[in-house]
Amino acid sequence: MCRSSKLGEAFNLRLAGSRLAAMFLLECLFGAGNARAESASPRFRVSYSAPAACPQKEDFIAAVLARVPFAREAGDLAPTLSFRVSLEGDDTATVGRLVVEQEGVQASRETPAAPCREVADSMAVMIALLLENEVKDGHGSQTVSATSTSDTASGAAVEGSAPPTVAVEPPTRAAQPPTDRGVGRAAPGHAALVSVPEARTRLRAGVNLSADMETGAVDGPLPAIAASGEVWLARSGWLSPSARLGLVYGQKSVSTAVGAAEFRLLTARLNLCPARYPNGWLSVRACAVVDVGELRGDGSAIVRGRVERMLWLGIGGGLRIEAVLDDFVALEAGFDSRILVHRDRFAVQPGDQLVHQVPRAALGTFLGATARFP
Repeated sequence: MCRSSKLGEAFNLRLAGSRLAAMFLLECLFGAGNARAESASPRFRVSYSAPAACPQKEDFIAAVLARVPFAREAGDLAPTLSFRVSLEGDDTATVGRLVVEQEGVQASRETPAAPCREVADSMAVMIALLLENEVKDGHGSQTVSATSTSDTASGAAVEGSAPPTVAVEPPTRAAQPPTDRGVGRAAPGHAALVSVPEARTRLRAGVNLSADMETGAVDGPLPAIAASGEVWLARSGWLSPSARLGLVYGQKSVSTAVGAAEFRLLTARLNLCPARYPNGWLSVRACAVVDVGELRGDGSAIVRGRVERMLWLGIGGGLRIEAVLDDFVALEAGFDSRILVHRDRFAVQPGDQLVHQVPRAALGTFLGATARFP
């Protein structure tokens, strides 16, 4: 309770005393209003998990407080509302789940797949709306009225105009989304949920460079390099189709009793990957693989040698593991196997000295990086 000090005893000090008393009274009223508004601020606690490429907990809480600056983190106190936020997927296709708990009652909401930052922003908006709803339901606008008093101890009268009325409102809040987007209202003491529009599937593109190791073109492994372009639909779930087309080139020299033969593999490679399994920043794609190219055997270093060519045609499948570093760079590794349609043999004549017999199947492993575009 605020008490005014003795303002003056002489009649000619009465006017000045009234002004000082009024200013003191207003200060007390505003201080009381601020104290009550502070006590009305909802306390909240957030448990947060997200992939490394997504906004982290400190940034997420800052986004919530930017929308509801009157709210407070609970710390060691009992929270008004508790939230569990989990984001799963990669930076381009993330699914968010929000669990709200209040007085032992839980409610949950899951968002459709969208880029990670958009999902995190949607979660922050949901939490801000719930905290605003808590203030509206339990802590409405407060009005504090002041009345004139006299200091009976001193006998000094406080004169002035009609006593002021001070309205203490919660601090200005961020604008709410339109109600036709599904903002739910709940009874006091219960959580409200917010529906989020389904995210639009995005078509993205990228370029890839990789170091390969191929079998089938020569006896033993054949080092190769590959360059390709790719397009894919960025969405969550099993179906996230991808198409990649590129060139694979490898060359190796093979020694024979009569000289060296040079083998060169040049093939176009098509990867069609209709499905993937997302798991945080890692994902696995299952792909169909088609090779169309040429295996060239150059025996010109051999006496009366010549160049022979074989159609390199293979059909098979493989797996590709992708590790997304950020929205624009990903690392990958994988393997594939292809059945070869043609199985020619390369030999030195006369004498039919075998240099290489193309096998029934070819295997490949690779390690590379992809630059991704929006």
